[in-house]
Amino acid sequence: MRVIPAIVIITAFLVISLATSAQDKKADEPKIVLPKDPKAVVISYDPGAGGFIRKGEAPYLKIQADGSVTVTNLHNAMKKETMLTAKELDQLIRFILIEQKFLDLTEK
Repeated sequence: MRVIPAIVIITAFLVISLATSAQDKKADEPKIVLPKDPKAVVISYDPGAGGFIRKGEAPYLKIQADGSVTVTNLHNAMKKETMLTAKELDQLIRFILIEQKFLDLTEK
């Protein structure tokens, strides 16, 4: 089994509906429905500690349904936080799931 060095997890709470949206979206694009809980993590990224002792909590990057972004330094546990707008979060999720076809990845 081949291990991917950087693991991206999109939580099961993220639901993609095949219904179409009438506002600001093309008719053929799926509607992305986020969890109702604004603190639910919808995107996380953790490259692992790379042989170092992790001082910061995992994951390295987490993005919540309300657009909150937290990056935790692996080496000194310092956190940086920012916010994405609803439009930016939607664009990021669409980029990952639709343009990059994340859900279509297979092990080779």
